[in-house]
Amino acid sequence: MIAHRLSTLQGADRLLVFDQGRLVEQGSPAELLDQGGLYSTLASIQYNLSESHRRFESATGSDAARGIAEAAAAWGGGDSLFQAAPANADVRDLIHEPEIAWLDPAGVTIEDGDHGLLQVTRGQHHDECQAVWAFPASEAGRYISLRNREPSGRETELGMIHTLAAWPEAVQEAVRRSLARRYLIRRIQEIRQVHTSGSQLSMSVLTDGGPAKLRLEKPGEGCQDFGAHGLLLTDPEGNYYAIPDRNALPRRQQQLLTLYFGD
Repeated sequence: MIAHRLSTLQGADRLLVFDQGRLVEQGSPAELLDQGGLYSTLASIQYNLSESHRRFESATGSDAARGIAEAAAAWGGGDSLFQAAPANADVRDLIHEPEIAWLDPAGVTIEDGDHGLLQVTRGQHHDECQAVWAFPASEAGRYISLRNREPSGRETELGMIHTLAAWPEAVQEAVRRSLARRYLIRRIQEIRQVHTSGSQLSMSVLTDGGPAKLRLEKPGEGCQDFGAHGLLLTDPEGNYYAIPDRNALPRRQQQLLTLYFGD
């Protein structure tokens, strides 16, 4: 079984943890939680995100606390990293969200560095890093993590950009270049032509990298949702093309998308 949602793996006897294509940990879920490594970190983040969502949806504190107890039991109960909560506990005392180091344009300089990396300067301290989207489909201009890679291959976060538009234009351009190098996802700005031939669908489009031709094996395939109103198209060669918001396109182009990919 291969999964990113770690709660689906709790019944496994042995887990193999890969980071950037490298095997970094292995063992039972309980053993990996006790080690405090990458698996433990990811499990803690996913758990906190899940419980934060429960907190906002819960009508009362008791309901939220009961949800936390159920989630903790699903993660392994009292023997795991996550302890079940008393039924009358205050949810605000139970949730420990990861602390985020927000980067401030007033005290931080970001510019192009060597080898396609970004250079982040805070006072006399310099770091090289890459930009990573936290929510690429729904918040492309916000919540961008700047991360560097340790000699071991492990990535660590230097800090988070809350809103890219709040930074100088030169910084915005440098961060966008870093994101483009990491993800290799072209963003479609205009759909110029669409036609079918047999079982193939061909599209001539204008992207942020210039004109391109996109081919799909069958109309309606190679497509998935991208955020609330977007589409992510994948051709047989594994190239990715994103339409961030189909509603932002001219009406005729929206109709073409509806014709071939549905509402």
